[in-house]
Amino acid sequence: MRIALLVSDDPHQDYLVALLDAAFDVCGVLVEPGRAQKDRLWRRRRYVDWMSRRYHGIRRSLNGHSRIRVRSFTPLASSAHLYERVEVDWINSKHAISTMDRWSPDIAILCGTNYVRSRVLLAAGRAFNIHGGCLPEYKGNHGVFFALAQGRYDLIGASIHEVSAQLDGGALVEVVRPPMYPGDDDEMLYCRADQLAMLRLVELLRRIERGDDVPALPQVEIGSVFRHRDRTPWVEARAWLRLRREPLPFVPVARVATSIYDSLGDQVLADPLIEYSRLESG
Repeated sequence: MRIALLVSDDPHQDYLVALLDAAFDVCGVLVEPGRAQKDRLWRRRRYVDWMSRRYHGIRRSLNGHSRIRVRSFTPLASSAHLYERVEVDWINSKHAISTMDRWSPDIAILCGTNYVRSRVLLAAGRAFNIHGGCLPEYKGNHGVFFALAQGRYDLIGASIHEVSAQLDGGALVEVVRPPMYPGDDDEMLYCRADQLAMLRLVELLRRIERGDDVPALPQVEIGSVFRHRDRTPWVEARAWLRLRREPLPFVPVARVATSIYDSLGDQVLADPLIEYSRLESG
């Protein structure tokens, strides 16, 4: 089974590449760097969105979130790097399309790119996206943060879904909810949820490789789409105050909701691949 990845260049995406490269035949990795995403916003005169991306980059550097993500994923992201790596300035460019046509993968895995048009994925048999947030409630960007900000601690997690024409709207394969500890912030929870989703993806891909069915359920039409621009300093301050008033519950085990089980009912996940521990800042 040949797998192609369409990713950005954050540490957790490097970890995903290394994880799949160790387990499967990765024929290529198409990279749309975060820098290229911001440059495209500027060229298209989407200045508010460009400023939002700049703000979040500065915020993450100042509050230590960038260091948390690097420490959470970089030590795990070692890879033999036997695949072809192609960097593009836009994930829907002609170069990206021709590269995917040449690779002709059985499966495409998406994580962290701009919206991918159907023409790019035409050569792939099936495409999945790892989304940082619980679907269908939290689409778009900063799904873990907005669940935290709204006090929906039961909806903190990450999702694996099929790619469709609708942003984060494809059929849902699995939703994972990470362990939570008092004192966690959204970055710690995001890293823990994403790592769990990536490990679950490996298991799902192994099932596909064996010829087993991996069902997906259509999403219910609920929830909201959040953009980078929606996470303003004012919203951040309100989220911090809510977390002070309503601390996170202690949930020491990961949970998974999947179409394989009872109508997306929660199940206790016992994953031998990783020991979940608290990610401490500093």
